[in-house]
Amino acid sequence: MILHVGNEACSTLTPEWFEYDQDNLNLSELKQLLVDHKPQAVGIKNIPNARLPAQVALVQELSDSDGLKTIHQLRQTLQQQKYVWVEPQQLWSWNQQLPYQVYITWSRSGEHGCYDAIFVRNESPFNSHRNFPVRTVPVEVKPWSAYANNPLEPELNRHLVSQLPSFLQQKLPEYMLPSAFVTLDKLPLTPNGKVDYQALPAPDGVSRSHEYVAPRTPTEEIIANIFANVLGVEHVGVYDNFFELGGHSLAAVQLVSKISTALNISLLVKTLFLHPTVAELANSITELRQNINISQEPSSRLITNEVQETLNEGLMTQTKSEYIQLETPSLLSLFSVGKIPPVDGVALGYLRDSDLEVFGWSRDYIINNLYENLPVLTTVQQTNWGRIGVIIWPRFSSDLYSNQDDAVMVIIEALEMAARIGAKFVSLTGLIPSATDYGSAITKAIANRQDLPKITTGHSTTSAAVVLTIKKICEQSQRNISGDKVGFIGLGSVGMNVLSLMLKCLPHPQ
Repeated sequence: MILHVGNEACSTLTPEWFEYDQDNLNLSELKQLLVDHKPQAVGIKNIPNARLPAQVALVQELSDSDGLKTIHQLRQTLQQQKYVWVEPQQLWSWNQQLPYQVYITWSRSGEHGCYDAIFVRNESPFNSHRNFPVRTVPVEVKPWSAYANNPLEPELNRHLVSQLPSFLQQKLPEYMLPSAFVTLDKLPLTPNGKVDYQALPAPDGVSRSHEYVAPRTPTEEIIANIFANVLGVEHVGVYDNFFELGGHSLAAVQLVSKISTALNISLLVKTLFLHPTVAELANSITELRQNINISQEPSSRLITNEVQETLNEGLMTQTKSEYIQLETPSLLSLFSVGKIPPVDGVALGYLRDSDLEVFGWSRDYIINNLYENLPVLTTVQQTNWGRIGVIIWPRFSSDLYSNQDDAVMVIIEALEMAARIGAKFVSLTGLIPSATDYGSAITKAIANRQDLPKITTGHSTTSAAVVLTIKKICEQSQRNISGDKVGFIGLGSVGMNVLSLMLKCLPHPQ
């Protein structure tokens, strides 16, 4: 029971509703409907408001991400559009022409620029006391930011992005520092409430804490292009830091190798760490070219027999040990006449860039004169796992990534040498695996060669050691890995091998 205090309770009037567009109505048909049928109450939904056509069209064009790009195009589009809208004052004037009261309100369906109108006959019993039922239409509640913009937001975002790198450097290890930042009003979520990584926008450029300055000299332009190629970014400026752009130690070796080849210099990785921006690196290279003539070989630096004998005597003095035997003749010659037993395996190494500073020779002189551009057998070690030979590949660490075809060709020569001294396996050490697509480039080149030893990157041994360590830790701590969540940080070549082997040999984690 509902008790009403005061005046007579209002009755609820439910009009018969029509859609202005869907029912193909116009003013003349609507007026004829009221005159002929004399309904007690009738409602018309979503009548286009003649006072807002330009504004509605403007909102629609601006909301279209693939729409017009200039103000001129926008004005032309608005002028060309033809509007069929209804002036509210025309409907209000029917109060004087027809026996109806007209009530107008904003459309509750959420249509932009539309309104609803209800017509009630004057002699209707609901004319004096009436309530209209509220049409419940779900309306999206938008934040206040949807109705206005913040002119200071870009400036605030720029300051935030400039301060974040230095703040994160104090909180995170270097390998976890992001190379780019994107500001969002909120994170996109999946239906389960988790972050939808697929919906996250890609960075639209490099996040800089400084103004972009284009390369100014040919050297800077070459270095900037190599920066962009190695890091996969666009428009590298002269003050952009290689490591802040996402560079890491492996990419640094590739970068130094490409710059050394492009500029015909002997550049060290250490130089990049000391001078990580394009401008600093270009200045360092200019100084290097001024101080050192890398194409000239002073005759005083040639190793004479007398100098060689002095080196041998010093080495013998420092290495008097029952475990070391220094052989003056070539080890390969001793193998060929059977004075040294065959080896079981070979470790393939390469020259260090630091040797250039120690001896003062250019890379071309060391490769072509000392090594004659051929692999050299330098050491044979007797271990518990067999006899291991060491062959040095006549390339420097900064050369590893400059020409893969050349690298594979010289490595095949090293494999042929390893086969002649009896090696069954050749282990690629250091950066050689990554420079040869983890051995796949070599495997492809020797696919039809049955006379060469097998190659290994050493990852299998490392991966097995890691997996056995994980198993041992679980056994000693009495934990079952199947009930734990396992996270891998850094899925490089070794990490991927460890993950694959772990999933094959150990119970699957959650």
